[in-house]
Amino acid sequence: MKKTKKQLAIAMASCLMVGALAFGGTMAYLTDTEGATNTFTVGKVQIDLEEPGYPGNTDDSVKNLVPNQEIEKDPQVENTGVNDAIVFMTVEVPRGNVTAVATDGTKGTKQNQDLFWFKDTADAQGTFANKWDADWIELTAKETHEDTDTTSKYIFAYKTKLAKDAKTAPLFDKIQLKNVIEGEIAAGEAKNIVVNAYAIQAAEVLEGESTDLTDTLTDETLGKIYDVYFKQNGDAAANTVQKDAATNNAKDLSGTDR
Repeated sequence: MKKTKKQLAIAMASCLMVGALAFGGTMAYLTDTEGATNTFTVGKVQIDLEEPGYPGNTDDSVKNLVPNQEIEKDPQVENTGVNDAIVFMTVEVPRGNVTAVATDGTKGTKQNQDLFWFKDTADAQGTFANKWDADWIELTAKETHEDTDTTSKYIFAYKTKLAKDAKTAPLFDKIQLKNVIEGEIAAGEAKNIVVNAYAIQAAEVLEGESTDLTDTLTDETLGKIYDVYFKQNGDAAANTVQKDAATNNAKDLSGTDR
């Protein structure tokens, strides 16, 4: 009986030691873990060139023009994308070696010149000058107006960043065929005015490691941003756009949803 009690005591002591070892085994480094998934989406720059007042190329009012005739034409740009955009517009105008005539019939000097005036809606018919909207900056350093050209190319940048769903002011409101000597422009000859619009993101267009050109939209920085656009997308001199405003993007030329 004494032997049995002794054996029991040894067995109990062994259990206590095992329990102590088991408890001691949990005393390792304290650890924890946690994670986060950050979801980002890529933005979208998209614009629509609209001329809500223009009657259309098939309308009788744009056929068989006479000198001094005015036609409503009001190109503007709508941001139909997601991100703010910086917007440019170019206007390519037909030129000819013609003699302009004043309202009283006085002949001017025959010279290579634009065949159209670009005017504000408030300009009288006898106002013979281009009138561009004040919200657009003319980038004259990028333009071409050589006497040997068959066209003049005017280039503009919108003064402010264009927010989502916002529209620019129209660059001009109407055009007017110049009063030139009869026969100097062939009857029935089609003359095209080509308007193109371009857009680039309105943030983080970088000139250097720490220079964001979009921070200050001056003539100089807008000119640089214009160059950045065409370095990425092709030759600016070609003035070629892949999308026709009458058939592409979210809205048609009149500004109607597709």
